Amino acid sequence: MSIVFEVPSSKSISQRALIAAALADGCSQIRGLSRCDDTHVVIEAVRQLGAWVDDSGDPVLVEGNGQFLNGIPSGNGADAACTDGLPFGPVDCGESAAALRFLIPLFAQSGKRCLFSGKGRLLERPLGPYEKIYSEDGRSFVNTGAYVAAQGRLTPGTYTLPGDVSSQFVSGLLFVLPTLDGDSGIVLTGPLRSAPYVDLTIGTLKRAGIRVEASRDGNGSISGITVPGKQRYLPFDIDVEADWSSAAPLLAAAKLCRRTAEVKGLDRDSAQADKVIVKLLDGFGEAGSLKAIRADISDCPDLGPLLFAVATQAEGTSVFSGAGRLRFKESDRIANMERELEKLGCDIRSDGDTVYVTGRTPVKGGVTVSGCGDHRIVMALAVLAVTAERPVTIEGAGAVSKSFPGFFGQLRKLL
Repeated sequence: MSIVFEVPSSKSISQRALIAAALADGCSQIRGLSRCDDTHVVIEAVRQLGAWVDDSGDPVLVEGNGQFLNGIPSGNGADAACTDGLPFGPVDCGESAAALRFLIPLFAQSGKRCLFSGKGRLLERPLGPYEKIYSEDGRSFVNTGAYVAAQGRLTPGTYTLPGDVSSQFVSGLLFVLPTLDGDSGIVLTGPLRSAPYVDLTIGTLKRAGIRVEASRDGNGSISGITVPGKQRYLPFDIDVEADWSSAAPLLAAAKLCRRTAEVKGLDRDSAQADKVIVKLLDGFGEAGSLKAIRADISDCPDLGPLLFAVATQAEGTSVFSGAGRLRFKESDRIANMERELEKLGCDIRSDGDTVYVTGRTPVKGGVTVSGCGDHRIVMALAVLAVTAERPVTIEGAGAVSKSFPGFFGQLRKLL
């Protein structure tokens, strides 16, 4: 009998929808909003932008503050926070790099000095593109390690970004540039990593009546974006689709357990990058006789820890390239997966941004591993643990609340 899993709606789409709705003049309805730590920090942040949010039920209602990007914050204490001479914030971004990178340009557009705080390794994660942008034209940017401070409004023009750091910087600019009083452009100096996430942003902007045009190279990758100015966000309604990132570990666990499974609400035509998990799992072959794969995960880095875990059960050496950014996530996901998988007797090593996993390694269990405070590592280790002969204890398993609070309840369906 096929197992039916239920997963949260997309965290990535939920965060983007909240921000776009907060910038619109009027009330938007967001049905099926993701309920996790990363979404909660965005709700609180857009309230600081002056938006009214009723998240007591479904749909979530957002009454936007479209005047904010004109430097006129209002409501929810924003006027007081932006009194001349006082900083705006602090804005608590939790452990969400997406929230931090989306919100810096928005809050700085107030013209006030804006403070951002975070937890864990958040403020250690790369912010170089913003440091460069906010060191020009009288703007300022400081990262003390305890907080980030940014000040200064963006002006119409061309913004050059490296493509190999994070697509979240592109998305952060895209929320602001359409509202400026002239046209702008984003030019990428190299291949854009995690490009599907920029497509998610563009899709959300389109729902809110914002037009941007992406140019693509011969491989179909985004090479630049043209952004007409003088646009205004419009209120919209959206049904947030199910989250492929949350579905991935459950689909992988079902495969390792040789069970058939389906996940409610998944859109096979989704722009979410992690829908590629279906193709990757198929690449391992039939359950019970998995074979090693080679994969470039530069567009879907969040799948990295999970794929490393699955590869331990495949014959041969799997090779995962484009994994370098995993070192700058909530934890160093390469080093931590190497250490924790070795506790389970697995063979994994890395060379630069390439990870090699040699299997097949029966998991005996009877050991304690660390989730390293990282939701993706916890889920990856839990997926492998279901194959173990004896129980595996995962310390810090509560980290799954960052994206999928109900993960273990769903995983139990396999037991």
